[in-house]
Amino acid sequence: MITLLILFIIFCCVMIYRKTKQKKHDDKQRDYYLLLHVLLVQYTDLIKETIHLKSFSDKMEDFNKHLEEFIAIYDTSKHGDMVKMAVEEFIKNGYEAPDKQVLHFIERPLDFDSKMFRYNKYTNIINSFEEYWETAIANLKQKAAIRKRRQYIIEQIDEMIIECDKYGYNTLISTLQNYRLKNEQALANS
Repeated sequence: MITLLILFIIFCCVMIYRKTKQKKHDDKQRDYYLLLHVLLVQYTDLIKETIHLKSFSDKMEDFNKHLEEFIAIYDTSKHGDMVKMAVEEFIKNGYEAPDKQVLHFIERPLDFDSKMFRYNKYTNIINSFEEYWETAIANLKQKAAIRKRRQYIIEQIDEMIIECDKYGYNTLISTLQNYRLKNEQALANS
């Protein structure tokens, strides 16, 4: 009878251990999947940013934190299945199917070069910023409105220069300084 009781207690302990171990495994899989899904959404959002450097920079910092967390738990054995699930959920949530660039990132997150991505995106944002504002100003008729926009542009450029200086992007700083000078000259001539 005592032997039977001891066997029953051992059996219960083994079952509790297995359940706990399975729960930890399930929690890890859930965390892996959720983090992958978050990265998919964030990366897609980063790619879409066109003229707001500060907004992009803030989003990029958050993205990098999640990417570091993900790399710490990266598991090649389950990654392919998790990517499929994350992409399916991504589409179910109303997003467009990921393009090649997004899929490349999500399938190979360890190959992602965050510094190069940031530099290229900063370059694109700065070029888009100038194009956007020059088109907007060309459509304005009132001199007061044009002056106000140019002053706003100069303020934005100053903030962008500070942001680029954080990463030592001297070429981009030079581009911004040239555009700032162009706006200052336009203000002086108006």
